[in-house]
Amino acid sequence: MSNYLVTNTELTSIADAIRLKGSTSDQLTFPNGFVTAIEQMRAGGYDELPNTSEWEENTFTMTKDYQISEFYELPYGYTLNTDGFVLHIMPSNESTPFTISGGIINIQSGGSMENGGFLTMNIDAQGIGGMSSINILSGGIFYNYGKLIINDGIVDMGIDGDLVNYGYINNTTLAGTSGTLRCGMSSMNDEGLLNFGVIENHSLIASTQQEGSTGGVLTQTDSTGSSMVGVIYNYGDFGDDNFSYDFNASSDQFNNMGGNILCSVDSYTD
Repeated sequence: MSNYLVTNTELTSIADAIRLKGSTSDQLTFPNGFVTAIEQMRAGGYDELPNTSEWEENTFTMTKDYQISEFYELPYGYTLNTDGFVLHIMPSNESTPFTISGGIINIQSGGSMENGGFLTMNIDAQGIGGMSSINILSGGIFYNYGKLIINDGIVDMGIDGDLVNYGYINNTTLAGTSGTLRCGMSSMNDEGLLNFGVIENHSLIASTQQEGSTGGVLTQTDSTGSSMVGVIYNYGDFGDDNFSYDFNASSDQFNNMGGNILCSVDSYTD
């Protein structure tokens, strides 16, 4: 993984988002202060998600809000459905993140997943096959306040599914593996991915392939009127024929680091 520079402005934007969500005005220091504030914001009121060994079947459908605060793995062959509830991801140790190893999470209508800690998507540990997948279905939302590493897997925003990033996403590529972000038309201002944080793309960001989609829109914008402005560093493949990218601040929001831009440059608006 390559190094990248995060400015004070970018860190302030992330801290502002955490303070807004946690209804606090406290000063936050990076990184421990960010993690502590998120843990306090999530403390209490949620049960721990049962380990897959405790599931009666390979598919677990949530009947209430759950949290994951310690090391947890969703292996190949297991599917988790949010079914209108909220999954809070809170691991505070980067060496023991919540790991999806070939499993599937479906964020369904009215439900959401909030990553306030560390989340990693890998190829399944057993080598059986099967790619890790987070499917943000129509009406579902994935809020990333923490760190999401996509070593091998797909985050598919589909049609009317949203990913809102205030933290850091590394869409990486390792030997024999690749990460993919697929963006669909969204119910939130026609934007499948709202980026107020940092996205480092080493693999592929493109439009969704879900049936019936009219194409993907990736938008990096300050639509809330706040000072939060995201940044993208592109080392891989960015876009396709059905893809558009908009930003409303300055051109340095998108930094092409030798990658391939596969969507029309005419779709870039300043």
